[in-house]
Amino acid sequence: MRPEQAVNVQATQDGKGRGLVSTQHVRANDIILGCPCIEDETVAFQNSVAIDYVFEHPDKKGNSVLPFGMCALANHSDDPNSTWDFHETQSPPLMYIRATRPIQPGEEVLLDYGAQYWSSRPQLHKK
Repeated sequence: MRPEQAVNVQATQDGKGRGLVSTQHVRANDIILGCPCIEDETVAFQNSVAIDYVFEHPDKKGNSVLPFGMCALANHSDDPNSTWDFHETQSPPLMYIRATRPIQPGEEVLLDYGAQYWSSRPQLHKK
């Protein structure tokens, strides 16, 4: 699948603002999107608007990953249809969003932000 054809950025129907919406049938385990990103200590992002777009590094405690491009626009769900992978072997490092189940055209691509995201942002509530 060509990632640039897999999703569009659209207004969501549930009040979350903008999100990633599938433009085609996606199979489970397909890579939906790949984006370059940077990694840094989480504290480097804390006093910035970027803090709402970082993901906890999967292997380095205290570090976060900031994706560029459309990967940063994936919304949260407690019942997600996708997950993300971080690949440091490339330069720049890449974040991939991968389907965990089939996704239909017009369906929003959703990630689980994880418990740490919500516990570190008590002022936010899940939508």
